[in-house]
Order: sequence, then structure tokens, then C-alpha cells
Amino acid sequence: MTAARPLPFRAAWLLALLLAGCAAAPPAVPPREVLDSAGCRAWYAALAWEVERHGVADAQAARVADHPELRVDRLLAALATAAAEGPAYATWLRRAGELAAEGWRIELANLPAEAYARVAAVSAGSAEEMLAGCGAWLLDATARDTHGRAALLATARVPDVYVDGLRWLGLYPLTRHLVMAGYGRWRDAVEALHALPPERLPVTGRLLRYAVPGPDAGSAATPWPRDALGYPLLDAAAQAALFAAHAPVWEIDTAGDDDRPGTPAWPPGGALPTVDTTRPAEFRLLSYTRVAGVLLPQLNYALWFPARTAAGPGDIYAGRFDGLLLRVTLDADGAPLLVDAIHHCGCYHMFFPGPRLRPRPAAELPGEGYHVPQ
Repeated sequence: MTAARPLPFRAAWLLALLLAGCAAAPPAVPPREVLDSAGCRAWYAALAWEVERHGVADAQAARVADHPELRVDRLLAALATAAAEGPAYATWLRRAGELAAEGWRIELANLPAEAYARVAAVSAGSAEEMLAGCGAWLLDATARDTHGRAALLATARVPDVYVDGLRWLGLYPLTRHLVMAGYGRWRDAVEALHALPPERLPVTGRLLRYAVPGPDAGSAATPWPRDALGYPLLDAAAQAALFAAHAPVWEIDTAGDDDRPGTPAWPPGGALPTVDTTRPAEFRLLSYTRVAGVLLPQLNYALWFPARTAAGPGDIYAGRFDGLLLRVTLDADGAPLLVDAIHHCGCYHMFFPGPRLRPRPAAELPGEGYHVPQ
């Protein structure tokens, strides 16, 4: 990793902080001719203050305490124990740095214009240039800090976001049994539907099909090259080939506008975001999982809908916005290993194992188990 050069710093910081105009003062960014680690940390703190103040934090990866240049997802956090030294540690830092840079970029874009202007006013160059420069500076400093390595890897964890007080306030220990009973009835109904031949499936509206047009699926040659942590190295062409090869065709029973996929949007002057059904879209994301110690790619395909229409009185899942995620887990040779589907609410999770997998007896697993409807 090459050392980052000091960055020149603009001296308009004081005026920008005075213009913040709020009860709690934001962290002060020191006026310096060059930025060092302390200056970068102060700038990150000012950015984080704006992000938290306006509630625009990105939830994809968790921040690492005392290391604003790093973030981790659950897989990268789990791999920390295998990244104690050498190329594995350098690779772990690089990936954590990439997650942090992506998260901060999203949060910068989410900031209201006046908040973004305050961050830009205390930045050397643009806010994006400051982010790139400070990220490289602190990454280099962290890579050279061998004494703090063990503590860093030990604290790189993704905490849960459960609020125990609210769970007790909602009588979770009692209501969960009612919810599980309703889920059991839904599961039985789904399994009955999956037992029917396609021509006998009930249709309440009109069947419409959606697919993403694109080039013919190419091939992503296996075995894939891997980095020092074991992640498959898939360039843009290989990713495009895999997504095209396994792309779903969505057939949707369309009884109303809530059944039409669209693009999430926040209309100018609108109080709430919406899903624009005049712009149907499929969203794609590459992720990874670990099976028997091997990291495997996962192809995520997602749709968004304006709302979930209530199925009847007391439907706790009804409301604004609905969505479906279809995920294809590939084996080391690129063949589908498992397909699973879940709604964006985190409910209705279903698994469709390929011929290489055999479902374990549900009695062997703790918790709610799993649902294999077909």
C-alpha cells in the first residue's frame, strides 16, 4: 500500500460551522495547511454528525469504532480471525476500506443541500476528494499500526439493531406466538399452491411478465481466481455474464397498481418517497456467502412495489412499500446451488435447494427453521 500525500486544507471551516445553526455544535475541523490523521478524523466526525443529524445513514455495512475509514459486513467481520497478518490482512483492510468509501459516498449523496454545503466548506477540494484522500491516508496509517491490529480485528463486528425496550413494549414474548401462528397458516397455504400444476394456479387479476433485456449471457470461466481471503475475483464482464445467465423472468398476478414493480423515488416537494410504476426496474447486487469454508458468489435480484395491499382486517404486513428479493447462490463451478426468496420486510423467506443440496431435518435446527415449499 503506497503512502498517501498530505492534502491542502481550505480555511473556510469556521464560517461553515457557525452556519450550522443547531442546538448541539458539530465537531470542529481544525484549520491546518495540511491534513494529517487528526484532521481527517475531525473531518469524518463532522460528516458523521451531519449524517446522524439528518437520519441518512447507510445500513449496508457497520462502522468500525475509532476507524472511520473502515466498515464491515457480517462476512468480512467473520473473516477477521483469518486476517491476522500478511496478504490476508492487507486484503481485509482493502475490502473494509471499500465498504467504508461506498457507505460515505451514499451518505454524502443523501445529505440535504445545505448540509452537503457545510461538509464541502470544510473539505480540501470537493467533499468527494476529501473522502478519497482521507480514506487513503487513514488506511495507510492503519496498515502501518501493527500494535493496534489485534484490537482492530477484535472490534470489527456488526451489532444487531434490535431495540429490546421496544420489543418488550410491544409484548414481543407474547405476540410472537400469534405472529408465528399466522405465519404457519400462510406457509401451509403456500405449500398447497406449490403442489398445484401451473395451469391450475388461481389468478385474481392478469398475469404480466417482466424481464430485463440485455446481451446474450456469456460465461464466467471457473475456477474463478481468488484473493488472499478467498473472495472470487469477478470483474465487471464476469459479473454481467453471471447476472444475465441466471436472470429471472418475473410473472406477476396483477390485480392493481400495488402489483406493478417500479423505481423508488422521492418526488420534489413530496413528504414521503414513492415507487414510480411508470419506470419498472430490477435491481441487482453481488454478495458472497461462506459454505464449508469456501466463499461463494450470490446474485441478488430485487423488485420494489408501491404497497402491500391488505389481505384483510388486522393484516400486520400491509402498508406502504413492498418488495421481493430473489437470490441465487452459485457453487464453486458456477452452477446454481440454492435459490431463496424473501420480501424486503424480512418475512416470507423461502428456500429452493438445487440437486446438490439435501435439506436438513427441521428438528435439528434451532429457532423458526426454514421453509422449502417445493
